[in-house]
Amino acid sequence: MSGFEAALMADGPEKQQKLEEAADALRGELEQLGAKVAELTLVQPPITLLGFVWGQVFIGRIRNQADDDKEPPTKGFELYQLVLEYLHAIWSGKEGPFPDGPLDEAKAKELLSLFDEFRTTLVERRVRVSSLLIVAHIHRSTVE
Repeated sequence: MSGFEAALMADGPEKQQKLEEAADALRGELEQLGAKVAELTLVQPPITLLGFVWGQVFIGRIRNQADDDKEPPTKGFELYQLVLEYLHAIWSGKEGPFPDGPLDEAKAKELLSLFDEFRTTLVERRVRVSSLLIVAHIHRSTVE
């Protein structure tokens, strides 16, 4: 059971403390991920990285058209929209010159992988927390 799950199921004064601890742990995880994303982003030339990301969008769409009979794609445009929004935020907060030169494709792929992991983790946690809130509400309703 994760920290949030335990905190949501707790009763009494310890519930608030457990929720704060779970929120601090999650914030720490997200800050670490954010630092790694910023590190991988800021060593790349922005225009080239932007072209790489857009290229992935179009490659995915071409694959989807060719594979109409197969399963739906695991990475839809929503992932790339998230990537573009975060890249914009990182670049907007950067002062000074940006790097120039060729794209490090290995780091660019690692960056996309981190975004995919981030998005998947957030969706899974959102579903788990929503489910637990429903269970906690039902439990409290039956106890009262």
